Amino acid sequence: TLINSWEGFDTLKLAAELHAEIGSPTGILAQTVDIVMCRFDILGGLRVSKRRFSKFLVSLEAEYGMPDYHTAVHAADVVQTVGFMLSEGLYDQISDLHAFALVVAAAAHD
Repeated sequence: TLINSWEGFDTLKLAAELHAEIGSPTGILAQTVDIVMCRFDILGGLRVSKRRFSKFLVSLEAEYGMPDYHTAVHAADVVQTVGFMLSEGLYDQISDLHAFALVVAAAAHD
């Protein structure tokens, strides 16, 4: 998918598409995190409940609100960057726990 591409993923475009489709970019952070987590089966490796983690992501995304820059769209962009780094070999050098912590930190960094 484009999320695994450094040049092919456009967070702002995806947010605009979500806004056109459902009237809001809500879900962009959860979707981006889900794609990265699933690509490496990080949750399965840690036996984390996908349902519970999804609820956490919805709550996290709601906390971002709509400031000028530090939004869920920005966080999704940072998560995509981490996902790209994982796909370029970082994942092979760290544990699932470290990968989980890295993705969650990217999602919640603001």
